[in-house]
Amino acid sequence: IRSMALEGSQYGDARPLSAVCTSGNIVATGGWSGTIQLWDGKKDTLDVLGRKGMAHEDRIMGMDMMKCRGDEDHMVATASIDLSAKLWHVRRNEDVLMEEDDDDDDNDDDTTTITNTTKNTNTPYTISEAHHLKGHKARLCSVAFHPMKQHVVTTSFDHTWRLWDVETGSQLLLQDGHVKETYGVGMHPDGSLCSTTDFGGVVQVWDLRSGKSACHFLVSTEIEREILFV
Repeated sequence: IRSMALEGSQYGDARPLSAVCTSGNIVATGGWSGTIQLWDGKKDTLDVLGRKGMAHEDRIMGMDMMKCRGDEDHMVATASIDLSAKLWHVRRNEDVLMEEDDDDDDNDDDTTTITNTTKNTNTPYTISEAHHLKGHKARLCSVAFHPMKQHVVTTSFDHTWRLWDVETGSQLLLQDGHVKETYGVGMHPDGSLCSTTDFGGVVQVWDLRSGKSACHFLVSTEIEREILFV
């Protein structure tokens, strides 16, 4: 921690921010306003790259982002207390040019710097809804993409977690097994296992190949919210 340094900061929203994720140089945030915002992680000013107001009817509690085909396309997943999750296409706006740094100090020609103020005032990235994932009976907590990028997992206060198809938005699996509210989710890097946590401190490890529980254990008597495979 001593070697860490603040690289940049920005005022993100008028209401509290409750979720953040990254993909490449893009930082995505979500908050109590239900708004998704994209920021340029290459700059200490964290310039705004894209914004989707009222993406959810209520607070966004979980986010994840993955890179899709090509270098410019991404997909964002959001989980909200409005009982639903959503998948979002994030695409480059071809009408807006990103600002590029000029490394030649001897060149004072301002035309060498490309700005994002071209013929319109749009942001460099557009955010459009791909799928609206409905089915949970209580507020959602977390969301995570499968390492193979074909599926996404959501957790909820309804004591279940669900597996969804990224391409179609259809539900593939509904899994119960937690006595308390389900909160955290983590994916094994090879995609074979999924772990979920609940407010009772229990961790369940699931084998996605069979859809069955591989093992479970009690981490602590306190709320165990997050778990990661390493």
